[in-house]
Amino acid sequence: MTRFDVTDFGAVADGKSDDAPAIQRALDAARDAGGGTVAVPGGTYAVYQTLRIYSLTTMVLEKNALIRRAAPTNAMIINGTNGKGGYDGSENIEINGGTWDARMNLNEVKCTVIAIGHARDIKIRDVRVLDVRDWHGIELNGVDHAEVSGCYFHGFTLTRRWSEAIQLDLMLSPAAFPWFGPYDYTHCRNILIQGCTFTGGWYRGVGSHAKADGVYHAYIRIANNHFDSLTGEGVEAYRYRHVSIDGNTFNRVETGIRLLDCAYCTITGNNMRYPAKDGIVLIGSAYNAITGNIIRGAGGTGVDILEQSSQNNVSGNIFTGIAGPVVRECGKQGNTMTGNIGK
Repeated sequence: MTRFDVTDFGAVADGKSDDAPAIQRALDAARDAGGGTVAVPGGTYAVYQTLRIYSLTTMVLEKNALIRRAAPTNAMIINGTNGKGGYDGSENIEINGGTWDARMNLNEVKCTVIAIGHARDIKIRDVRVLDVRDWHGIELNGVDHAEVSGCYFHGFTLTRRWSEAIQLDLMLSPAAFPWFGPYDYTHCRNILIQGCTFTGGWYRGVGSHAKADGVYHAYIRIANNHFDSLTGEGVEAYRYRHVSIDGNTFNRVETGIRLLDCAYCTITGNNMRYPAKDGIVLIGSAYNAITGNIIRGAGGTGVDILEQSSQNNVSGNIFTGIAGPVVRECGKQGNTMTGNIGK
């Protein structure tokens, strides 16, 4: 594929000059060529406007490349769309490497660093996301087949009730996704989030908090990530179907994993240390398997099965130092609890 170096389009990387027009010219050139690789060499790039990346484009930042938000924009980079709904707005976009700094104390404008909507075949790899105000590090909204891997999220300030470093969302309204529509309730599916680290003041690591009747995110895997010192949940799965949450570590989060209105999820092989409240919580969720997890030092319950949660299997988990019940079931709802060890 053709390579487009942002310095050839006028980027100076001095940390002060507005490099957004030059970077955008490189992204536009890749679009006009039918695709290509946009290269960002080492240096500090101040951007005063939201960037747009188009189909068939790979953006590669060198390890010491830093893109810094320098104006009250509500996103640092979004996908350029053709206006179609479903998953047909963009395709085959990759963002690899480097650091994106949203500078949360720059101004009071809420910001998402990378926002992708109405798209398919997305890869975001080895990206560092710093200092986000209120919104998200990465938002996938109405996306099919996406991978977020090896990314690092640090620094966050929150003036609303909650937020996620990685949000999976549906195309609900301009309030949910302000950059473009159509708002046709397209959900996320076939998503892999692996090998990422979430720390430094984030409220929630991965999750969702919007809904539409009859719409569920599906076929999601959250694997081998590390969640450290979050003020909320490591993972909040809200209206998910067919999900695997496996091999993750959680250290001193508020709650490790919470399932709300979820079904056919497998939670296995996770290691949780000192959650302030509960290890795993189920609310209105059915046909899920919670097996082979290790939960230490929970300030509340190890596994809490709450209202309208039925036909779940909780087995073969190990608990130590749990302040409350190891496994608690609110009412007899046909859940199975066997072979759990500890207290």
